Formats: sequence, structure tokens, C-alpha cells
Amino acid sequence: MVNGNKENLGLPSEQYSLVIPAEIWLMIGALIIEASSDTTRTSNVVLAAACIEQDCVKRAQAGLDHLSGNKGQLRNFADLEQLQYIQAAAKEALRWGDLVDVGANHMDLEFEQFNFPKGTLFTWNA
Repeated sequence: MVNGNKENLGLPSEQYSLVIPAEIWLMIGALIIEASSDTTRTSNVVLAAACIEQDCVKRAQAGLDHLSGNKGQLRNFADLEQLQYIQAAAKEALRWGDLVDVGANHMDLEFEQFNFPKGTLFTWNA
């Protein structure tokens, strides 16, 4: 608002209210869910990797403890040069991808100019 005057911004007068249709709210919700799906997938990969590679978790924790002096301080971007192992672990988690394939087709499949024989595994394209 400029000097308390809505007309200066081209907004409707007080008699109108902003109504957002339900379809827009559904679209917003779907976008939020989709945006968080990569974070959820990556978190699942990190947890699975931590269960398999416990030595890596201990090494990462030791690096954090050494940097913070066991005080439990939160790190920031200024510490990235000293946290190369943590950086590498994060990149590796992103590289791992999905834990399981989406599924296999049960018959020979032709899609556009591509042929997929029976048993072809498909995975997410993200």
C-alpha cells in the first residue's frame, strides 16, 4: 500500500474480496508434495546408507566433533572447506538414486519409436 491507498496499487476496493478457487489450492498442495518428494527420497537413501556403512557415519561424526570441539555447535557455510567428507557424503546420497525400481512391464511394449521387451525395469526420471 502506498499511503494507505489501495487504488495506487491497482487493487480492488473494499467491497471485493480475494477468492482463490479450490482447483488452485489443490494445485498448490500438489506442488508442495512434489517439491518435498526429492527430500524424502534423499533422506531415505541417507538412512539406508547409514545402516549399511556405519563406519562412514562415525567418520562424519568425528569430523563434526573435531570442528565444533564436541560442543554441539551448528555449522554454517563458512565451514564447508573443513567438512569435505560431509560434502562428499551428501553428493553420494544424491547420486545413489532410488532404493527400488518402480516396476517391470509384463509384456513386450512399444512406445513411440522405442521397444521395451518383457521384463524391462523402469525407474523414475528425476
